[in-house]
This record gives sequence, C-alpha cells and structure tokens, in this order.
Amino acid sequence: MSMKNSTSLQTAAILGTFALFLPGKDQTLKTLASELGLQYSVGLLSRKHEIRGTYREHNILIETSKKVSGWNDIDYINIRVSLDNPGNIDIIIFEEDIYSKMGKTASQQDVRVNNPKFDKKFIIKCNNETFLKDILDEDIQSRILLLQTFNVRIEKNIAYMEHIGRLIDSNQLKIRIDILIDIISAIESK
Repeated sequence: MSMKNSTSLQTAAILGTFALFLPGKDQTLKTLASELGLQYSVGLLSRKHEIRGTYREHNILIETSKKVSGWNDIDYINIRVSLDNPGNIDIIIFEEDIYSKMGKTASQQDVRVNNPKFDKKFIIKCNNETFLKDILDEDIQSRILLLQTFNVRIEKNIAYMEHIGRLIDSNQLKIRIDILIDIISAIESK
C-alpha cells in the first residue's frame, strides 16, 4: 500500500470515528424542541421529524425532509412562523450565487441596506424599502452575517426559512429562529 493510500485511509478512519460522536438528527431536534418548549414528533410512515408549538408568542412549525440529488441525500429543515402583518410587508433574503448575479445583471430588483458586507453576500427584495431598512438594523445584519447560510421569505402572514444540510447542533438552528422572530417582531411593531 502506498503512503498516499495509507494517509487517505487514516483520514477516512478519523473522520468516520468523529462522525460517530456527532449527535444524530433525532437528538439534535429533540434538544431544540426541549430548549424552545415545543413538541417533537416523528411521522410513522413518512419518518419526517416535526417540531411545533408556540415560541416567543408565535406559532412555529419545523419540519425535516430529505431530497435525493445524484448519489447524495440532502437534508432540508423548513421553518414556518405565523405573524401579524397588517402592512402586508413582503421580504425575501437569500444568499447571492451565480444565478442571482445573472438576475442582477438582468435588472432583478435588489434592495441595498448600505452595509457592503451584507449587500455583497445577500440578495434582498422587499415591497417597502424604507420599512426594510428599519427592520434590518445593524444588530440583525451582524447576527445574520455570522451565519454560513440564511434564507428567509416573508409573505402575507407566514415567514418561511430553509436550512439546507446537516444540522450539527441545536444552537445553530435556534440562532436562525431567534433572528427570524426578531425580524417578525419588528414587522408586527410597525
């Protein structure tokens, strides 16, 4: 066996051993439900994980799903939170990628919040730009920038958030939920 193959096998063994000690999705979601005071369940036939209840005075539903992409299964965590939105504010915040860059050049509307790091990383759409700049204050922007991913859509009386990929600890998701509810609270207080 060559030195290169031996090193590759050792690396794989170390990573495999490390993965054994990561909490499973079940435990991570149970911990999250407990921390937020919500109910956790798993569908008998679908095996989808679900967390629901009231958190910070908002009805929340968290569901998991798995999509097959080539040889890989991709985990999705979908979050829905109800809100009172009398101003009918619609907001979309998503990460900039190659497709959104092409959309920008094709004159896709993008709201700027005058934070170069935030404006570079995210595409923002809103039907009330002035209101949006009040909602996305410096504190919320800096908390969002600390995250690797952040994708939110608020339409009518529902806020949607999606997390793609493996969830390693419940705190990652709790931070996202708290930011989302802070945005919702700002909408409701205007």
